[in-house]
Amino acid sequence: MYNGYLIKIDGKILPLEYMVGDSWKCNPDSRRILADIYDGEGCRHLCMSRHLRSVIEFNLVEHTNLSHPDIMAFFNKRENVEVEFYNDNTGEYRAGIFTIDECNPHHKYRNEKEIWYAECAVKMEEN
Repeated sequence: MYNGYLIKIDGKILPLEYMVGDSWKCNPDSRRILADIYDGEGCRHLCMSRHLRSVIEFNLVEHTNLSHPDIMAFFNKRENVEVEFYNDNTGEYRAGIFTIDECNPHHKYRNEKEIWYAECAVKMEEN
């Protein structure tokens, strides 16, 4: 059952206003392609991982230097991060240990009073 949030990172709910509304993409229990090989006869052979992993992707909204420390506090730790997320396929929450692969906001605009950070992609993959 949905409880008003999509993701908790290390026990803290990431507020929905920090995420771009239509950017949430959650692929629970997907297999990872380890090797994609074509043999001498042109037949394709895929080597897939045995372990099912969840991959979560979303974008952070444009924001200023005032909210930047609060937003980035969720992403200080990049490896072995406890994540609880809403699984759209089951309608339930699920937890796992993730690695945060991407989350590198950059300056979009700055002046004497404030800095604006551009929209930023976040990608998490289950260990």
